Amino acid sequence: MVISASLPPFNDSSTIQLIERVRHFEKRGIEAVFVGAEMPQGVESSLLQRLPTNSTILRTGPTTYDRMMAWFFRLPGGSLLAWAYGNIMYRIAAPDVRAGWDKQVVRLCKHSLSKWRPDIIITSGGSHTAHIAGRQLSEYFSVPWVADLGDPWSLVDSDHWTFTVKARRNRTLELQTIPYASGLVFTTEETLEAYRRWLGERLPKAIVLPPYGYDDTDFPRMRLLEVGQRENEIVLSHIGTAYRSNRNLIPLIRALGFLEKAGLLKRNYILNIIGPHSKAFEKEAKRVKLKRVYFSGRVSYQESVEWINRSNVLIIVGNASPLQIPGKVYPYLGSGRPILYIGQLPLEQDPAARLLAKFPGVLLTQQDENSIADSIKQCDYYYKELYREAISRLDMEALTYYKSEQIAAKFVDFILSILA
Repeated sequence: MVISASLPPFNDSSTIQLIERVRHFEKRGIEAVFVGAEMPQGVESSLLQRLPTNSTILRTGPTTYDRMMAWFFRLPGGSLLAWAYGNIMYRIAAPDVRAGWDKQVVRLCKHSLSKWRPDIIITSGGSHTAHIAGRQLSEYFSVPWVADLGDPWSLVDSDHWTFTVKARRNRTLELQTIPYASGLVFTTEETLEAYRRWLGERLPKAIVLPPYGYDDTDFPRMRLLEVGQRENEIVLSHIGTAYRSNRNLIPLIRALGFLEKAGLLKRNYILNIIGPHSKAFEKEAKRVKLKRVYFSGRVSYQESVEWINRSNVLIIVGNASPLQIPGKVYPYLGSGRPILYIGQLPLEQDPAARLLAKFPGVLLTQQDENSIADSIKQCDYYYKELYREAISRLDMEALTYYKSEQIAAKFVDFILSILA
């Protein structure tokens, strides 16, 4: 049984992680019951086809949070109400905005699976409420339980005063939950080490796997070579959610605007900002008079792959936590495109920067207008060399560790080791 609030057709980064984890289930003879919530928004029906064909899917009703957000968006001027509600819930709801969904999951599973006992329970990120339900159900069915954490839980709570109550509550909830798992899956060695220091001997058996990897078939070499031949036009793309509070793109917009206005670039640049984003980015692009910039809202998984394939340079803004690596790092590496990584931490403290530094075709810079401008100038001047370097990493054995197939196989091996 697999429990996740990020179950297709809902589409977020945790959904992609879940799909990647279970892609070997059918091949290895594993029959899974997936438990998720009805989602009024963010639905991408095609993602359902990426689940194993022998799966059974059970759904609770929508979470209170998602039902309220959908209701607000139907009201005149409701986007402002949704923004206010979302921000309040983000600061006070523990373990996260979908607080209380675990009760729906437990009630559904006790009723629907009363005559069928799972061999193992797996809970996946997206909402930590899944892990709370996982512990209760593992005790109810007397079976082992594996928590695929994704992002750390209470260890990434903000120390800002507005998060104080939530942080304390989350620490209590996590101590009541995670030490009782039979196995844990972390996405970085830094997170595993932080939990080892915190829980000590109470830490369950654990493994580190990237959240998801890259699929060769998503990034054809022919497309890569075609895009690389466009020497006079460089398409820079940031693909994924970005807001001023977490992934601020204003320094990037200002850097590019300054370079264009000063006539310091010999090539023409297009900046794509693809995915949910702060309106402040659009205002700033107008203020600095960027020549060519394109904004979009949420896109499907397949559309995000297509945006990668039509881009010359891919942009990542790093996390502010020293425990996390943005999931897009792995498909970006596997795409063979140059990467401009904008760190929010000193590079020596940033696990994503340390990983990317092992591969060619990557420019590392800091969240600072001048630093970003220097990196764009470097890209402009050495573009041909940078592109050749990025393509060369596709032949590196070290990159194969991040293939989706390998990650999925290791996940299944870990699950089976818990059952052994």
